[in-house]
Amino acid sequence: MKLCSFTLTAAALVTALACLNLFATEYVWTNTASSPQEWNTPGFWVPAGTPQLGDAVVLTDFYDSVTSSRRINQSGYSVTTTAIRVLAPTNIYEITVDNWWGGNAMLLKAPSGNAEITIKAFGNTDPGGYWGNLRITTGNGKMVFESDTDVTVTGNTTTVYLVTPLPLAGNATLNKHGNGRWVIENGASSYSGTINLYNGQISLGNNAGILTNATAIVVHPGGKLSMGTQHIALQQYDAPVVLNGGLMQNDAGERHIRNVTLTASSSVDPAWWRLTFNGTIQGTGTLSVVANGTVSIFGANIKPGFSIGVLNFHRTGSDFYFTSNAAPTTLHIEVSGAGGVPGVDHDQVNVTGLQAERPVDLANLNVSFPGTGGAAATNWFFTANQIVNGSTLGSVSFASGMSGTVVYDYASGKVGAVVIPEPALALACAALLALLRPRA
Repeated sequence: MKLCSFTLTAAALVTALACLNLFATEYVWTNTASSPQEWNTPGFWVPAGTPQLGDAVVLTDFYDSVTSSRRINQSGYSVTTTAIRVLAPTNIYEITVDNWWGGNAMLLKAPSGNAEITIKAFGNTDPGGYWGNLRITTGNGKMVFESDTDVTVTGNTTTVYLVTPLPLAGNATLNKHGNGRWVIENGASSYSGTINLYNGQISLGNNAGILTNATAIVVHPGGKLSMGTQHIALQQYDAPVVLNGGLMQNDAGERHIRNVTLTASSSVDPAWWRLTFNGTIQGTGTLSVVANGTVSIFGANIKPGFSIGVLNFHRTGSDFYFTSNAAPTTLHIEVSGAGGVPGVDHDQVNVTGLQAERPVDLANLNVSFPGTGGAAATNWFFTANQIVNGSTLGSVSFASGMSGTVVYDYASGKVGAVVIPEPALALACAALLALLRPRA
């Protein structure tokens, strides 16, 4: 089937390239001054003109320098482009969106397919650092993602940087690729899409960055999410983080994470600092606590599976605290099967690798049993390699229409429950009474 039909006029060629998801024109910035220059100056681009929807912007040094940057301003106007490419051994570019404080924007939009930001620094020395190989900053503007966008940062080393200390907006999906680093630093962002971190690193700024909003960051294998770029006493992140096989790390200070979903076994590294989970933790697989520092689970709501499932916490390094008397944690354990099989008939939470001096005191654990209940089988819903002997659960509650009994096995380090519907319990009690009733 023919998707595009055209004659080779200039206008038709532009239409055809857009239809094929190619760029209409690649505009190369040619001004080598380090003082600010205006984006909308046609003579600074080759070919002469200014990039528009469907075009690609190419920023590349004309000589080898790591001591000065190229500075491009948008002063009092918005711009739209489909791709920004930084391709040079030693590029350091800074774009200031709306330097005149008028509320204008840089819009990333593709006529079809995905928009693109690509940084490729391939020299022996990658400048990176605070300014980044590309730094997109602002007076009073913002960067709006109107199309799904592939953000690729790559080079000979992991010191290649994209730095965006300006508000981000839009709800398109952003896909981070490449071994380099993307630093997201603005707490005023209204962006509410999903960021897929496939490779390399994303660092969130000390003002909570993108996670102050409804943004979900999905950390895939090969990706590292760094919570904060500098020391701060306490920072709380409320938006969802999905750990799909990647690594979450605290770069400095104390970070509180409120909304975590585990879809594949992943790791957390406090990196000599403190990382605390004090919201909802749900999903399946193993969350491994590694390296050095402190990881705590205080006042959390833990929900294994996405109905019934098994959720594991495993410590190989760092100090690990699982609940506390000041902020008890609640386990939400669904029981909806008769066989007592973890992950099939009921939820299970397992904690392994705990230090002897960090045992779980069951008095700091509350348990809620939703679901439809089971039979007389014991559902071993919690295990830990260190449990305070003789401690019992702080509170136990059952869904409407269900009752149950908690069973403690301190020698094996596990806690179970028999959870059955109340009519079944009543019938069982009646049958027992019938057996015990004296016969005439």
